Amino acid sequence: MAAAARFGEASEEEIRSILESRDSKNTKNVVKTAENILNDYLSTLDLSLHLLKDKSCEEIVEVLRKFYCAARKKDGSMYAKKSMISIRYGLQKSFEKSHEVDIINDARFKPANDVFFAAMVQIKKEGVGEVQHKEVISEQDLEILYKNGVFSCDSPKSLQQKVFFEIMLYFCNRGRENLRGMKKSDYVIRKDHDSRRYVACTTAKLTKNHRGLNCNDDDQDGGRMYEQPGNSNCPVMSFEKYIAKLNADCDSLWQRPKTSIDDHSPVWYDNMVVGKNVLGSMMQRISKDAGLTCVYTNHCIRATCITMLDECGYESRHIIGISKHKSESSLKHYSSKLSNSQKRNMSDALTTKLSVCKSAPIQHTPLQQIENNLMPDLASNVQELQDIVDVDDRDLAAILDNPMFGNLHGTGISIPNVKTAKSVFSFHGCNITIHNN
Repeated sequence: MAAAARFGEASEEEIRSILESRDSKNTKNVVKTAENILNDYLSTLDLSLHLLKDKSCEEIVEVLRKFYCAARKKDGSMYAKKSMISIRYGLQKSFEKSHEVDIINDARFKPANDVFFAAMVQIKKEGVGEVQHKEVISEQDLEILYKNGVFSCDSPKSLQQKVFFEIMLYFCNRGRENLRGMKKSDYVIRKDHDSRRYVACTTAKLTKNHRGLNCNDDDQDGGRMYEQPGNSNCPVMSFEKYIAKLNADCDSLWQRPKTSIDDHSPVWYDNMVVGKNVLGSMMQRISKDAGLTCVYTNHCIRATCITMLDECGYESRHIIGISKHKSESSLKHYSSKLSNSQKRNMSDALTTKLSVCKSAPIQHTPLQQIENNLMPDLASNVQELQDIVDVDDRDLAAILDNPMFGNLHGTGISIPNVKTAKSVFSFHGCNITIHNN
């Protein structure tokens, strides 16, 4: 009897409910969207997903082959690469549930997947395959945020905006994920071994990449938000003030700011949770209020965190400890993306190199000018040669033709005998060396 009381009863309905709750809300939306798109296509063939359940595996493969090739948006344009991948993933989940087959990894579906990959190539050729990643907040806009009052600690709204931004940045949270469910107790102030204070997250949340299937999913050794003593923008100081001003009757971390307060008001926020749409568009409103160069989204804060850490030289294996990505490869598009300052510096470097080439053009000297410059020197050398050695052509020929170089009669020129010394005749302007054999 005691053993029976120990365990609860699990009906099929409860088991089914647990299985369905295993997937995140985003995954469920992807599956539903993929089913609707395929159903719209099947309606043109007088079919439906319900009727497709009675079809054989070969018939389903043929349907998917044609669907991957013909899939279009409602306006007739092609889906982007990322959208097609999401659609196939949603169909994979759907068919696993309805037909108990894996349309991606099952070898029988290879013909359909071959067409899918060919469609990806076609999408790339059409120019609609580029993935638009979230914009990184520029250094100039970050400076504006902390200088123009939108992050002031003197009003309920601006204080909440500052704490919201810094929690999203330091803990690398996703845009809308778990925002409305955050509690005051989810974040606490602690001290490290050097007695330096920091804000830490205490609660493990189900996220897109961490569904509790791995024992490491509960590991809270993630990011920390450390205090900056002496800095008026210290994030720990702002967080501490924000927590102190929250309504004690509400457990939510994000409470609706009061419209009017006085300097001595102990509570700045109402006993009401901020709506999910307001939280989901928080950074967009901050961008407009601050007059930033562009309108950023909540997810841009996450992209900024990862990009900053990458630019500071931290390795991907350390960054994913904060971002909670499944693998280091997920960070490639962050590390490969150049910041505005990097792009500007690279452009300036190329311009500098071009300027050097333009300022030192190659001088092309005409051939006639070269000849005119050389001729006076040649003429001068010939004249000097004639002044130093006054011999006529016949005497010079005799000297060069006589191998023994003895006394030359009739010339007036005495040359030492070859047996006693080797003679070298030097002329100004040119050297002539005569060797005896």
